[in-house]
Amino acid sequence: MLSLYKKNGRLNEATEIAKEMLESGFLTNVLSFNSVISLFIADGRLREAAEVFHQMLKLKASPNENTYKTLGILLKRGGIPREAVEQLDVARKSGLPHGIQALRMTIFSAVGMHAEALEACDELRASGLDFDVSYYNAVIYALGSAGRINEAYKMVMIMHAKGLEPDISYFIWAFSGI
Repeated sequence: MLSLYKKNGRLNEATEIAKEMLESGFLTNVLSFNSVISLFIADGRLREAAEVFHQMLKLKASPNENTYKTLGILLKRGGIPREAVEQLDVARKSGLPHGIQALRMTIFSAVGMHAEALEACDELRASGLDFDVSYYNAVIYALGSAGRINEAYKMVMIMHAKGLEPDISYFIWAFSGI
């Protein structure tokens, strides 16, 4: 139903149905979540799309490739440069333990959901895992976006102390988040 309304340009009606589905608890599987996320992005409601993604994660509905493709669109529309979106996708697909968390941090930071972004950031920092540049890029962006400049700078120093060399995404992230 949502797709039909969306295809016919009736975004207002589709959005109302999606909101009713959210309030009623009818979103229970990845396909229904993907439909609502996609609809909200198409209607320019990026924060609402990210909130639905957050709800999806809380309900333990596992995102699929369509979810990640849609979230890539959200990031690009939210002002995240293409290079950074590509780096996040590579980290996620590579199976790195921080790939999905870095994606979460970035999505939530891009739409102003700083508490959720910092929660994902803190979970990873507490894990003690060894991370690559994509992780540090996402954390620096999340911290900078939330106004925690000193912590962002500290992460830059930790990254350099570990011998990780900045890449183009590093500079994009470091300066777009701050």
